[in-house]
Amino acid sequence: MCALLVVAGCGGELAQQPMPSLQNNHDWPTYLGDAAASHHSPLTQINRHNVAHLEEVWRYRSEDIAADEVTQIQTNPLVLDGVLYGVSPNLEVFALDASSGRELWRFDTPRAFSLMPNPNRGLAYWASGDGRAPRLLFTADHFLYALDARTGKLMSSFGNRGKVDLREGFAGLDPASIAVNATSPGAIYKNLLILGSRVSEFGGAAPGDIRAYNVLTGEQVWAFRTIPAGG
Repeated sequence: MCALLVVAGCGGELAQQPMPSLQNNHDWPTYLGDAAASHHSPLTQINRHNVAHLEEVWRYRSEDIAADEVTQIQTNPLVLDGVLYGVSPNLEVFALDASSGRELWRFDTPRAFSLMPNPNRGLAYWASGDGRAPRLLFTADHFLYALDARTGKLMSSFGNRGKVDLREGFAGLDPASIAVNATSPGAIYKNLLILGSRVSEFGGAAPGDIRAYNVLTGEQVWAFRTIPAGG
């Protein structure tokens, strides 16, 4: 088994026209397209009248997977300034030249192999515009990671050398005794990543709190308790 990412383009006369820039609002900068999760792109070159003429432009093979391993590819890739970012079935993050499919870098995510299946639906992208390195935030097993979007290297100033344990921060609960992960990338608001989580559906599950993390330090800034505390 393998996971493939295939990009198509139109042949015939349409192929002679210049492709629209991936910049100037033509990016796909947020999970599901925009902050409203509209799943919409303003690009109009490919439409219902010419979609039958699409031809493969490039193909990227993310990895081979053992036949007996339960994995899924659910990633909704981001595209920013001509670079496509995605997550493989084994939760490795990759960056590709969006015009050619050439791999620019790849982050081999250490796996903790939690008790719950952990598909990953995408990444969150943060940039300040003031010269600080743009970063990608994503989850794998019970960890939240921050990567330098330019190099794919861990941001050592974030959490514990680039990662935060999502099991921590629940009052009165031993992190080792609970299972928590996040299958969706959360939302960026200013310098915060606002993140929900997936918890066990059986007795003794961790609370399903919504939490906000500082994207620079990994510090948990606040938590909204979905199950109110006493009083």
